[in-house]
Amino acid sequence: MMSLFQKQETTKDKFLNGKPITDNFVKIALRHIGYRFLINEAKKRITYKIVRENTLNTYKGHPTIFVVNHYSSQDIPIITNEIKKHAYILVGKQSLENIDNLFFNLYGSIFVDREDTKNKKNEPSDTSLSKVAMEEYLKKRQNLIVFPEGTWNLEDALLLLMMKWGIIDIAKDCNAQIVPTMLFYDRDKMECHIEYAEPVLVTENCDKKEVITSIRDSIATMIWYCIEKREPLVRKDLNIEKLREEHRRVLKEYQKLDWEKEEKVIFKDEPNPEEVFDKIKKLELRKETAFLFNKNTKGRW
Repeated sequence: MMSLFQKQETTKDKFLNGKPITDNFVKIALRHIGYRFLINEAKKRITYKIVRENTLNTYKGHPTIFVVNHYSSQDIPIITNEIKKHAYILVGKQSLENIDNLFFNLYGSIFVDREDTKNKKNEPSDTSLSKVAMEEYLKKRQNLIVFPEGTWNLEDALLLLMMKWGIIDIAKDCNAQIVPTMLFYDRDKMECHIEYAEPVLVTENCDKKEVITSIRDSIATMIWYCIEKREPLVRKDLNIEKLREEHRRVLKEYQKLDWEKEEKVIFKDEPNPEEVFDKIKKLELRKETAFLFNKNTKGRW
């Protein structure tokens, strides 16, 4: 049996090996008994002072999906300590330190291979099976912690990366509430600010892209208000190298992170202009295509 220090058994691994893809009620009960000890151990790894901007508000009778922005290795220790309840974590399969593998396995996690998004050999993809596991847990009245950006957001110009909207269908099918949750790091003061938006209940005929955009906007707004409280930046005084060093510092905090691999799983809703025009640049202009261009467009693009 693979050691719990190394084990990252995805939902697809369990499915192909004929194992249940979720915990039974006995295992769930054991998770709830042991999770307080685990989060207390995880708390020892938190190096930031926690600043609580508000208190968590949820509707009774609905399991909760905590939708959290993702910035650093501190996110999971902080969020598991702050929500004050057990919630299964959706975790991307990756290189982890042994102690983190142990934590995720004992705490309760859904490991997912983020690159396995398409059917292979008539098998279901790992990402589609992970959604089934998430739904099963919600139907068992369990909570979830999800980072829909899919990886850490180290982008200078974006408050948040694009978010995958699969959780909208899951919430609707399971009568679950979504709580947009913000983590904002002030590295000069070594503070992490946490704030919760009001819970969202997904209606039957909603536009899931509109709902995920609204959730993303609510988290971005909370981040923006935190930024507004800081000293204003003046362009002439802006130190680009300091910003780059902050990114390097985030990565140094977790040496195991393979950032080249992480960049491959960043969700892109629509192609950007560079991607579109790059294909046009590669077109080979031949005599017959030049003729058709002139004939049909009269020389206009």
